[in-house]
Amino acid sequence: MSDQKADEYGGKAAEQQKYLQKLSEDAEFNRLCGLRKRMSLLLSLAIAVPYGLYILLTAFSAPIISQAVTDGGVITWGMVLVFLVIINGMICAGIYTWWANTKFDPVRKQFLKDHAAGEKANG
Repeated sequence: MSDQKADEYGGKAAEQQKYLQKLSEDAEFNRLCGLRKRMSLLLSLAIAVPYGLYILLTAFSAPIISQAVTDGGVITWGMVLVFLVIINGMICAGIYTWWANTKFDPVRKQFLKDHAAGEKANG
């Protein structure tokens, strides 16, 4: 690598490091990251807990989970539960999509707009 390219790369890396440092010190950015983290954790738990319970039921209550829903029927309680687990995942994905589009993205866009305006004024 030539010295000019190394200096250019080093300059960009230092510039990126300064930018990341500013972001990490920004209260609004930290609030936004915390908001996303809490929502992701909540929805992850909303998916993992029912799935984990289904797995535990399958492992320890096989006779119950393999019983037919109706006498002589072919649909078992296990099929119903796995269907509910799948539907729960779809609902959680829909909730996250709605939340991201209506709550998170406007805050993120405003933050980026404000930050870009601040960078132009400083730079």
